[in-house]
Amino acid sequence: MKRNFLFQRSNDQMKRKLWEFLKEIPDDSEYIVTVEKKRNIRSLQANKFYWAVMKIYAIETGHTESEIELMFKMDRHYEIVEYPGGRTQKIPLKTSDLDTKQFSSLVNNLLQWGRELFPEVIIPRQEDLTYLQWLELNNRYDQSFSG
Repeated sequence: MKRNFLFQRSNDQMKRKLWEFLKEIPDDSEYIVTVEKKRNIRSLQANKFYWAVMKIYAIETGHTESEIELMFKMDRHYEIVEYPGGRTQKIPLKTSDLDTKQFSSLVNNLLQWGRELFPEVIIPRQEDLTYLQWLELNNRYDQSFSG
């Protein structure tokens, strides 16, 4: 049973809602309670631009967008895990947990990475990418990778 609540100490309605939930939890187990500060999650527009960039690199290089994303993450967005015995491995990090500031930094990092690896590929500025261009990009990607 996992539930998320928006909570503000000064809001009595939020307090009541949380308390009502806590009173209904069965006594037969132990539970973990996590409290974290609310943060703005990445915007749909920023996410759309991230995937547009992936698609452009995919079309221009012949790799799928998933391959491009993995290449980027393995180079710039990963953690190193150390196993018993000392062996280490890069593990790509998720982007879904990033807030707006972190995601903006990630996109800038992606653009820098792309300029280094694919200098001939032109990426439009995020504010210049129209909805029609986005649709055309999706169509081009589908044509390139539909088999």
